Amino acid sequence: MRAIFKLISLLTGLILISGSFAQKIEPSFIQLPLDKGVSVNLTYDMVQDNSGFLWFGTMYGLVKYDGENYTTYKYESTNPNSISFDDIISIFEDSKRNLWIGTWGGGLNRFDSQRKIFKRYVHIPSDKNSIADNIVWSVCEDKDGMIWIGTGSGGLQILDPVTDEIKNIDLNLNDTTEIKPSVQEVIADDNSIWIGHSEGISSFNLQTTNIKHFDLAEANGNIKGSSFVNSIFIDSKRNLWIGTSNGLMFYDQFEQKFARNDKINFNITSIAEDLNGNLWLGSNNGLIKLNTKDDELEIFRNDRENSIAANYVNKVLVDNSGIVWASSYNVGIAKVLLSPSKFNLLQSEKDNPNSLSANNVKSIAEDENGNIYIGTYGNSINVFNPETGKISFINIPQKGFTVVNSLAIDKNFLWIGTRNSLLKYNINRKRFVNIPFTKEQKSEVEGKSITALCFDVGQNLWIGTYNQGVYYFSEEEKTLQQLSISELKNIKHANFILSIFSDSKNNIWIGTYGGVYKFDSQIEKFESFTHSKNNLAGLSNNYVYSILEDSRRNIWFGTASGLNKFDTKTKNFQQFYKNNGLPSDVIFGLIEDNSGNLWLSTNKGISSYNLQDNSFLNFEKEDGLQGNVFNSSAYLKSSDSTIFLGGMNGVNYFNPANLSFSEYNPPVVITSIKIKDADGNFIVANPGSELIELKPDQNSILIEFASLDFTNSEKNKYQYKLFGFSENWVSVKNDNSVTFSRLPHGNYSFQLMGTNSDGIMSENFASFSFIITPHFYQTWWFIPAAIIAGLLILFLTYLLVLKTKVRRAIKIQKIKDEESERIRKKTAIDFHDELGHRLT
Repeated sequence: MRAIFKLISLLTGLILISGSFAQKIEPSFIQLPLDKGVSVNLTYDMVQDNSGFLWFGTMYGLVKYDGENYTTYKYESTNPNSISFDDIISIFEDSKRNLWIGTWGGGLNRFDSQRKIFKRYVHIPSDKNSIADNIVWSVCEDKDGMIWIGTGSGGLQILDPVTDEIKNIDLNLNDTTEIKPSVQEVIADDNSIWIGHSEGISSFNLQTTNIKHFDLAEANGNIKGSSFVNSIFIDSKRNLWIGTSNGLMFYDQFEQKFARNDKINFNITSIAEDLNGNLWLGSNNGLIKLNTKDDELEIFRNDRENSIAANYVNKVLVDNSGIVWASSYNVGIAKVLLSPSKFNLLQSEKDNPNSLSANNVKSIAEDENGNIYIGTYGNSINVFNPETGKISFINIPQKGFTVVNSLAIDKNFLWIGTRNSLLKYNINRKRFVNIPFTKEQKSEVEGKSITALCFDVGQNLWIGTYNQGVYYFSEEEKTLQQLSISELKNIKHANFILSIFSDSKNNIWIGTYGGVYKFDSQIEKFESFTHSKNNLAGLSNNYVYSILEDSRRNIWFGTASGLNKFDTKTKNFQQFYKNNGLPSDVIFGLIEDNSGNLWLSTNKGISSYNLQDNSFLNFEKEDGLQGNVFNSSAYLKSSDSTIFLGGMNGVNYFNPANLSFSEYNPPVVITSIKIKDADGNFIVANPGSELIELKPDQNSILIEFASLDFTNSEKNKYQYKLFGFSENWVSVKNDNSVTFSRLPHGNYSFQLMGTNSDGIMSENFASFSFIITPHFYQTWWFIPAAIIAGLLILFLTYLLVLKTKVRRAIKIQKIKDEESERIRKKTAIDFHDELGHRLT
């Protein structure tokens, strides 16, 4: 059943990227979009529930997020089961999976996720059993299931969720005023409840009910307001951390003393721990990463492109997969990815001399020593040494702006094709040298835009130009010959050369804007292959950007509309498109790795094609790419099997054998079930129901689902089976829903599997069952009953007919008898009269 989700063979033996290409792991910041009709720009609190959903407490309602869709719960004046207020400032999930939602002015709410209803707890001055204040900053649950409530001005309370009885807790702060402290945080720790408030921090012993208060002012330097506690956090090693208005503090449980981190003197609003044991702190001066082992700090501020969107971070959350979520006032929520990038990156960086001279990479080549030459939009060529990581430069001796369209290396010489000339560079001597052209040959090439360079097996140079066809140059014979494909084949745009490739048989393949052309070196003739709408087995598009011969001697073409595999025997093309699994139909670069997989650069990321099972594995910017748009001539497989792919914003390089993939098993959940009846009305069913019973006309059903890996939710894939309808697993492409229409009556079981963002199938799955009851005429007993009824009707009809016949026969007999009697009587009378007449 999992065969559909087979990953390419490069997944076997996965290891982390290491060696000479190792680099510091930089977090990747991605802002949640604000264009889906949901206001998460003002988010005060965030939690991940037991099912894996994210919940955001915003100024405009409670928001549930599954990676693709948002569900918002808001106050409804006519619905007493709606949330009491839209301004959400705290969220907590208890052991029974109820959500407790604190508001700014609307009290506390308990949300029943199964029934989708809220129970309200609001402050009523005349009711002593109501909560003390309608501002609820924090909620937690102790080991006995009691709910602890921290309020804005009503102090601390305990709520029994069974009886709804509320009890006030006096913190005994020895304050002469009657004003109770603002309780900002309550958190349970074994036998204690830690309470952070405006006067410091207190500990409530659940066994003895004793309360101990700690004044943080002295440990915080006696700075005014330094005792105000915003957040409390207990890490995986049971250490207690306190975020105050004047920095971060640590509680030493052995000495029972608080110590201040002298490096952090900001207002700490929130604390969370990642999977590596690092603390992430929200503050008024950026997002802070604290390595607790060596006390190293890294602060992310809104001062560069890949960073936090605002310096005030009010809440930090680390989800089950290790993603850090940071919410900031007015700008929304940032998703911070900590996993190492799958792809190394070379870019131009301001004030960094060891970076590319320009980001738009047009061409890549490698010399005999493994140095990588990178041509860009600019007046220099970048030389990258993979072993040292150093970049040096070759300045091009040309006036004006230069574009390095193509590069080729033969022995110790680098050939450079620019938009107006052909250059030759001696790598060992590090200087440009003259090309041995005659005066006529030089004038023939000079001023032309060189778009492609390729050496054949005889070390002859093939030179592709823009609208001037192909030149064939033999340096040994000092000959230069122009081949005008348009004139030879009378095909429009064939002289616009995009790519040149020499195969194992020394055939030269030339990709153009007018198709692809094979030059047979033995007979010195061209053979053309062009796109035709009437030829389904022909080339898919005339724009041929890249050409490759794989280890099986197949010829591949990357075009502006699909990947093409060429059969040299039948001369037919097999096409692959986006609907086959490609991220885009535009294929710029083609490379084969050591496992026989193809790597393709496109205008929507890169893709790996596994020829064994015909599966595609796609990557995009969020995976660490320079961007989603790559360039057509900027691709290379180096001598050590590293793949280089250049695009609009730099160069990615990687060894496919060393790619690392996520092993996270996300929850797979059914988020919505909508049933449509014959009248077109929708009925929403509870996804948590064990069995849903539907009427006969409720036979169309829409099922929505999600795999709760938030790394890149668009890459989560799904596979489902509907038992009772089909025994086959079906893959869902680019969607998280499925619709079944006009299902016949019967018993059904829907089962769902999903992957994480790297395409690895999760061990978790989701399912539910439903029954569509039949119409009475569709039931098992209807036909036997109908037969019996029919026979009964026939029998009754027979009896009726028989009875009618009998009645008729009786009636006829009666008439006969009456006639006979009448005749007898008449005969008797006649006889009597005749006899009397004779006697007289």
